[in-house]
Amino acid sequence: MVDNNIFKEKTPLILIVDDVARNLQVLGTILGKENYKIAAANNGEQAISIANNTLPDLILLDIMMPGINGYEACARLKKDPKTRDIPIIFLTAKIELDDIVKGFEAGAVDYITKPFNSVELLVRTKTHLELKISRDLLKEKALHIRKEKNKIETIIQSIDDGVFVVDKDLIITLFNPKACQISGFSEKEVIGQKYYDILKFIIELDNNRVDDKFIKDAVKTGKIQEINNHTLLITKKGNQIPVADSAAPLINEKGQVTGCVVVFRDITKDREIEKMKSEFVSITSHQLKTPLTGVKWMTELLLRSKLNKEQMEYANYAHDSTNRLVDLIDDLLDVSHIETGRKFDIQIENTDVIVLLNAAIRDVEKNARKKNISISKDKGTLSKLMAGVDPDKIRQVIGNLIDNAVKYSKQGGTIELSCVKDRNEIVIFVRDHGIGIPQKQQKRLFEKFFRADNAVLSETDGTGLGLYIVKAIVGAHNGKIWFDSVENKGTTFYIKLPI
Repeated sequence: MVDNNIFKEKTPLILIVDDVARNLQVLGTILGKENYKIAAANNGEQAISIANNTLPDLILLDIMMPGINGYEACARLKKDPKTRDIPIIFLTAKIELDDIVKGFEAGAVDYITKPFNSVELLVRTKTHLELKISRDLLKEKALHIRKEKNKIETIIQSIDDGVFVVDKDLIITLFNPKACQISGFSEKEVIGQKYYDILKFIIELDNNRVDDKFIKDAVKTGKIQEINNHTLLITKKGNQIPVADSAAPLINEKGQVTGCVVVFRDITKDREIEKMKSEFVSITSHQLKTPLTGVKWMTELLLRSKLNKEQMEYANYAHDSTNRLVDLIDDLLDVSHIETGRKFDIQIENTDVIVLLNAAIRDVEKNARKKNISISKDKGTLSKLMAGVDPDKIRQVIGNLIDNAVKYSKQGGTIELSCVKDRNEIVIFVRDHGIGIPQKQQKRLFEKFFRADNAVLSETDGTGLGLYIVKAIVGAHNGKIWFDSVENKGTTFYIKLPI
């Protein structure tokens, strides 16, 4: 039985050609036991016709036949593009060298002598079938690869982003039309060149500092790398264009990195739109803040006045609503600083971070009492810890995290805080035992305007800007922020700041 893996996808068809019926019967019986499909012809003309109609995987062809002999039939099959790749094995009683050579010259791949030896017949048949089917599979794969390559090249050539490919030696092997348009360099100028000899990526705020680490890291690590924010590309004419996107490694079937694909786009218009939006937010926020400060002051005066119970409720509601609106405007002003590419105006002072921690706790005590939530400091928390930070901004960070912990804790819950020194860093954590963050949404937690589904249901107030700003402030201090969270069990935020 045929059990070779190569025959699993296809049962081979063998065409047997012999003018002796007995030979056809013997060959058919031997090969049929191996589960090959069999076709038969008793002369050369019939063989050519059947071969054209069925395209067998192998032809066993008798030499001496009436009409056209095997040599001529073979020659005609090899001249026809449709049948020329079908392997032909001659069946012959002739074993003279000249006859064998003549058969090979006609295009045969092998010969089998009569009378037939079944073992020899099966071995030779199987060998040439495997070669034929392997060749066909390779052709199919090559055709598929060619089609996919053409498809990819068509996409790359027509895509509206700049795309270039480098090999493991960082030599450019592909440069699409959009890349030419953005950079000003032609394909002919860049192909075969080291990318860094042609394309200069620099940091916007430091024009002398090259910023192409994302390409080298993609090749070195085998991981996708993002282009840093505020990266510029110097064009052929010397213009500086803000660009964004990423570099993705090219990995072969052995898992080896063979280069990378860099995709980039001109974000000049995006920057202009963002600038207009941020300027609008900034101006509007400033304009709103002035009258709101007056409203806030008036509500504070009302709360100090002699009001009846109903009037006090209204005044408290107006005061709380005004405070929320002022906080929102402050958040929008902070966001406008981030969006324009500027870090916060960090004013570093030698500050006792524990004082900031205590102040942040006092800020949320009123809301914590409303939910009967206790806030405690971990035993390891120091009584004093001096560090160079912006006191207002770090108080804002700690306050935001504690406020969130209160908002998303259950009635009667607990919140633990800690602030310790670890070598040359401050480590702060804020832990609650509240609603937690759904696993599927944790990656988006620091995104602008994002709020988890359960957070929206638990606390309707909120802009989704707090953690976005917190991360920016921590980043401006060259620190790190991360968290651990399990839905319905709680969340712990961690901050590391250099001393």
